[in-house]
Amino acid sequence: MPRKENLKSPIFICGCSRSGTTLLRTILGNHSNIYKIKGETFLFTKNKKLIINALEKKLSNPNETKYLIMSILASLFEGGLNAIPYIEKDEFPAYIKRMSDELMTHEKVDFINDVYDAFDLCANYLAQKENKNRWVEKTPTNIHFIPFTLSHYPDAKIIEIHRDPRAVYLSWKNAEHEYFKKSDFLEAIVTWRKSINAGLKYKNVLKDQYYQVQYKDLILSPENEIKKLCEFLNEDFEPQMLNVKVFNSFFEDTKDKTGFNKIAINRWENLLSENEKILVDLLTKKYRDVLNYPDSNAKLTLSNLLPFLLFTTKTSIESRKEIGEILKSKITLLIKGKGL
Repeated sequence: MPRKENLKSPIFICGCSRSGTTLLRTILGNHSNIYKIKGETFLFTKNKKLIINALEKKLSNPNETKYLIMSILASLFEGGLNAIPYIEKDEFPAYIKRMSDELMTHEKVDFINDVYDAFDLCANYLAQKENKNRWVEKTPTNIHFIPFTLSHYPDAKIIEIHRDPRAVYLSWKNAEHEYFKKSDFLEAIVTWRKSINAGLKYKNVLKDQYYQVQYKDLILSPENEIKKLCEFLNEDFEPQMLNVKVFNSFFEDTKDKTGFNKIAINRWENLLSENEKILVDLLTKKYRDVLNYPDSNAKLTLSNLLPFLLFTTKTSIESRKEIGEILKSKITLLIKGKGL
């Protein structure tokens, strides 16, 4: 189902988790023309098939169409993963039911044939309800499925935010969400590497449709960086875009604080161990060099590498093999006295 003509191209934010994607969504959501989709929908990441499986229904009657609309609305407001219990139990919050009743009277409801038609209708409806002429969706793992996203929205604007891998690792390590608690340190490094690799590939291919912003630049020079973002999106800069709350910090009380937390940029220098710095340095160097993230001041020794070869990791077999080969090659060089 095509978007209404008065809606501008949608915006998709992506990147490695713990890199500032939520901050970026908040900034864009403060713009008077941009509606912020509150949840990470995961609808454009094909590896989250559980969500699509929960949503895919044969639309043979109006009741099933309404069920699909309620499911999409729950995904937009609560996030795709949090919406699954509602979907599976067919028990939705009252505000979702009220909104779905409104949408069932929409002129385009009869054109809904699948999940993405329903998503389009709901996202457009919510944007227009708040007098916005475009919307922004943020799911970090979208970065691995950009062609899939563009197959639904060929004119979409893609924004990737990237961050120093050692800061990402520290944030990942201290995150409260169950997903991060269950994963190990290598998962953070592997995820960062894969995200950066995908971003570099798509940046070269998509050119004017793709924009990269560095977390550090956004924190240190927010107005300048946001103005560049607005230029990319063909929107006027608005001062209220700078009014953001300090959040997602696990080291200090951020209640009622606003602004851009500069402490978060290099906090890893004091909070990571020498072993951790060395490992992240080593496994991310290829991409750090491209993105101009310098080495840390940690010194590589045989003693701080050997333990990691014995570490049991939850990452994929392919990732373990690749990382193991990198570590073994560096250990071999150290034994031969050649250092890095």
